[in-house]
Amino acid sequence: MLKLRLIDVRGNVVESPELTLERLVDASLPGASLSVQGALLGNGELVAGQPFTVTARADDLGSGIAEALLYRNDVLVAAAYGSGELRYRELSAGAGQQYLFRLEVRDRAGNAASASANYRVVADNPPRVLSLATKALSGGATLATGG
Repeated sequence: MLKLRLIDVRGNVVESPELTLERLVDASLPGASLSVQGALLGNGELVAGQPFTVTARADDLGSGIAEALLYRNDVLVAAAYGSGELRYRELSAGAGQQYLFRLEVRDRAGNAASASANYRVVADNPPRVLSLATKALSGGATLATGG
C-alpha cells in the first residue's frame, strides 16, 4: 500500500487515497541471438583471409537487460549493459581455425539465457576452369570461351 501525506509549513495536512501496489515478477528469459556477416560458404563455413562480423542481440521485455557478454573461444571480446546489439569484427581468419562464439545474457531480474555458434575457417580456393574452347576468327584472332 502507498499513501502520501503532505504537510506544509503552516501545519496544513493533505492525504492521498491509499493505493495498492502490485509487485510484478519477471520470470521470462531474455532473448539472445547470434549471426555472422561476411564471406560465408553455403555450408556456413568462413573463408580464410576474409573479414567477418559477429552480431549479438540481447533483448528483454520484462525487467530489461543487465548485461550481455560475447565470448570468442572462451575469451570475452565485447560487453553491453542494456538491450541492443553487440558487434565484433574479425579482420582475418586463418584456414583450419575453429571459432566458438557464445553470448551470455542476464536480465535485471536475474534470468539468464545464452546462444552459441561454431564456425570453421576453410581455405579460399581459386576458381577452376572446367573447359575451354577456342574458335578462329578472321584476321588471325582467336576467341576463347570457358564453361
